[in-house]
Amino acid sequence: QVHVRAGLFHGTELLCKTIVSTEVSGRSDHVWNEVLEFEINVCDLPRMARLCFAVYAVMDKMKTKKSTKAMNPSKYQTIRKAGKVHYPVAWVNTMVFDYKGQLKNGELVLHSWSSFPDELEEMLNPMGTVQTNPYTENATALHIRFQEYSKQPINYPPFDKILEKAAEIARSSDNAAMAGRGGKKFYVVLKEIMERDPLSQLCENEMDLIWTLRYDCRENFPQSLPKLLLSLKWNKLEDVAQLQALLQIWPKLLPREALELLDFNYPDQYVREYAVGCLKQMSDEELSQYLLQLVQVLKYEPFLDCALSRFLLERALANRRIGQMLFWHLRSEVHIPAVSVQFGLILEAYCRGSVAHMKVLAKQVEALNKMKTLNSLIKLNAMKQSKAKGKDAMHTCLKQNAYREALSDLQSPLNPSVILSELHVEKCRYMDSKMKPLWIVYNNKMFGGDLVGIIFKNGDDKRQDMLTLQILRLMDILWKEAGLDLRILPYGCLATGDHSGLIEAVSSSETIADIQLNSSNVAAAAAFNKDALLNWLKEYNLGDDLDRAIEEFTLSCAGYCVATYVLGIGDRHSDNIMVRKNGQVKIYSVGRI
Repeated sequence: QVHVRAGLFHGTELLCKTIVSTEVSGRSDHVWNEVLEFEINVCDLPRMARLCFAVYAVMDKMKTKKSTKAMNPSKYQTIRKAGKVHYPVAWVNTMVFDYKGQLKNGELVLHSWSSFPDELEEMLNPMGTVQTNPYTENATALHIRFQEYSKQPINYPPFDKILEKAAEIARSSDNAAMAGRGGKKFYVVLKEIMERDPLSQLCENEMDLIWTLRYDCRENFPQSLPKLLLSLKWNKLEDVAQLQALLQIWPKLLPREALELLDFNYPDQYVREYAVGCLKQMSDEELSQYLLQLVQVLKYEPFLDCALSRFLLERALANRRIGQMLFWHLRSEVHIPAVSVQFGLILEAYCRGSVAHMKVLAKQVEALNKMKTLNSLIKLNAMKQSKAKGKDAMHTCLKQNAYREALSDLQSPLNPSVILSELHVEKCRYMDSKMKPLWIVYNNKMFGGDLVGIIFKNGDDKRQDMLTLQILRLMDILWKEAGLDLRILPYGCLATGDHSGLIEAVSSSETIADIQLNSSNVAAAAAFNKDALLNWLKEYNLGDDLDRAIEEFTLSCAGYCVATYVLGIGDRHSDNIMVRKNGQVKIYSVGRI
């Protein structure tokens, strides 16, 4: 037995009651020929409303032991009622209005997705993509037909008509000038609501109060715009029109505050355009700090052409450092079917707009492909030969012309200011861990001939490391704003593809494990050598330099202790903690939370 559940959403807000079809049986094809009618007028549908479907299999509890083993029922939410279990089989979403604002009509075939998130809204997945599954051969196909209300297409009202509607509502109000303004008592309550944690939930009464006092919000709490938007009833045409008019006179938010408006909870086109307008105040340095998130929220854009993608392209084309970061953030996820077209299109637009930089990026891509091939060869031979022979084989490979040319004279993907000029083959090696990361070393002409190292890792998702390191950088910024410099300098890390990426190798440093081991005659007692770190610092620092090194060690150790505790970073052992010769502590492998 199979049934379909359907719901209309605006962000995570359910616009009306969900509808469940009748249950039908069949082996491969299931036919309903059933009308699903929602309790909402067409005129009240918001512009970014999405129609969400989920297909459920219905089975008797007694008969599920063998047949549902492959479904992994514990992983997905299920409904249990009347002695039956409802298992999610597939989901798919589609926009109600197309890119031009035209209400969809006629037949549609929606190829659905089978992987469900851990949490569902009303047993549906509104946060999922509105793109259909490109792998049509193995995807469940849902055939639907939108009702045709008239021979002429029905279009969502243009922006000027929305503002006219808002003006009409304002004129019809008895006291338009004072509409939505509250007294002192309500102001105190409103202030308390606005000063709460941004993640705290609003109850229905609080939402009503915020909407009623929306003009007070604009004048006294402009940063409360996200709370106002969550308080709005998006299934009421009149309220939406008034909000759009109010948005035209809303003060600009600080870029850091406006970032929230690009979250999935705020799908409205004009709200997102307002948010992007606020982001234009960002410096390139501040933009680079949040670029990782801005690429992620592109996934919440239902249409390929939007204010956010245009903004990112404009800033990337104006600054190569931003351009390189944008390129790799997009390319590292372009293999994901739900975003492959969208991310691929932005990548192509950037490369066509900056042909000279495209050649630089192509060189980086070629180098990474060679590293991936080399890493695969090492993994293949690791079981058959000793590490010494494996290292010799790696060196032989790196000395080949094809590898030397591909891996020499390129801008580092981690930092375009660093030129990875000439391979220092004898210093290159691979590490003992499961993924056999490559440690590639260069003679760097730009930094007085110092050695520069990068680590290539294939088999681990580096996006979580990137997020953790980004939060460490933001913590450091906040500490410095408060006058506290804890000498935090997170290492560079970049996801470059499907479970592959680069890590900056920290120069002039050693792991605490190695420092302790080198200072002890007995390996088992090395970790208990209290003087090992101090003696190691004394080797490289004399007089005042030693005092500075001890201060660097104390401050950075304190900073990382607090940061790793707050973030819940696991796997903290002496092989993952490094100390530079100047005393600065650095931590590695921050992705394990």
